[in-house]
Amino acid sequence: MREYIDCVQGCSKTSRIKRHFTEKEYSALYDNEEVLADAEKENYGLLDQQKIWEKYRHELVQALTRGKKGPSYIQVLSIPEDAAWDENPAQFKEICDREPYWDQFYSTSPYKISTEYKNFIENVKAGNNVVDQGSKKELDKYVAQHASLEGNLRNAKRDCYKQFATANTNLPLDQYMKTKCTSYKNTLNQMQDIATYIEFYTILAYGEANANLQKVRNEVKGGMDYHEAGTSLSEFKKLAQKGQGTSLKFNMNHFTSSDSSQTYASYAKGLKRPSSLNGGFFSQLTASGKGISTKSEQFKMSIDFKAYKRINIAPNDWFRLDVLRKYKNGPFTNAQPNLFGNGGRLRLLPTAIYVAYQPKFTLIVNKKDAFNFKNSKRLGKSGFFSSKKTTYSVNSQFKSSDEYIVTMSTTSTTPQVIAMDFMPIPW
Repeated sequence: MREYIDCVQGCSKTSRIKRHFTEKEYSALYDNEEVLADAEKENYGLLDQQKIWEKYRHELVQALTRGKKGPSYIQVLSIPEDAAWDENPAQFKEICDREPYWDQFYSTSPYKISTEYKNFIENVKAGNNVVDQGSKKELDKYVAQHASLEGNLRNAKRDCYKQFATANTNLPLDQYMKTKCTSYKNTLNQMQDIATYIEFYTILAYGEANANLQKVRNEVKGGMDYHEAGTSLSEFKKLAQKGQGTSLKFNMNHFTSSDSSQTYASYAKGLKRPSSLNGGFFSQLTASGKGISTKSEQFKMSIDFKAYKRINIAPNDWFRLDVLRKYKNGPFTNAQPNLFGNGGRLRLLPTAIYVAYQPKFTLIVNKKDAFNFKNSKRLGKSGFFSSKKTTYSVNSQFKSSDEYIVTMSTTSTTPQVIAMDFMPIPW
């Protein structure tokens, strides 16, 4: 067994931790005898993978929020995923409807927001008495008509997104859809007319006191969709491809804070660490932890996105906070699972998706780290900063006798989801 010094907290004498490795493990740390000798002599420290993730999260959240103080419920994706709902609208609901675990890093639970919300509404034991059977019959007719048109609207929206992507127009997407996409416009107008009848007959059928609950019950029989509130992915993508998006850049070095946010810890006992932190970009970069030292003075990393955007999102009319608040304690027909707070199935509601375009990573390390980049295949096992294979380039050069620059970039035109924002419900 060999003894190896792992430097943490600036390598103060009191914080040097002795770690033991077998001869095989020790030799696997380095594939260059000269580097190994330098490392032994200078007590070179291994990367703490947890710390680099916390550094990344700290700096990314600071950049996304422009250093705004106050509670933050932003969750960072350790493996970003393609943002492609401009071509595949079904992906948008799939992303929005995930109920995450309560953590700083994004990790999905087995629960879906729409499913848990629908089960809750159907389990409320109230407002079921019909006061006018004739109005109830008319109500059922219009609810069925509205539901039958939802599929047509989704298809029309998908076709309109594709049309907008190639259109030579300065109109915002929402105006373009309402003025240039005939099928979408006509279907939407028809559904809005039917919705007016639904609201009218709901009040007549169940009485005004129970109208809100019954309206929600009618809504959850449909698609339970979400919508972009403001700038859309299609608009962001067009601007980014023209070089007109807002860029985002931040830096990390050996001084960068790596303290985890306490926002979630103040609400929950313990955090669920997503297994995706064992993969992703930094894990590839460091060859499963056998690489760069974030405590070295030479360690510097700049992360530059050619464009980024916060896309605000919200559920459609089916989600009613006033109904949740009123009936969160029942009465219920059957036993009701816990929905809110730590361990609840419906604790966080997504409010925004952060998307980024064409990331570039510039890393400066000392000469002892340089061997990590001799074989760039280490960086291509799961794609570059993505869950999918992505074409990217790796360029490297010596800046000085003890500084080595590695630049990684991609020309992919597909934006990436890099973070999600949430708020606790009911808030």
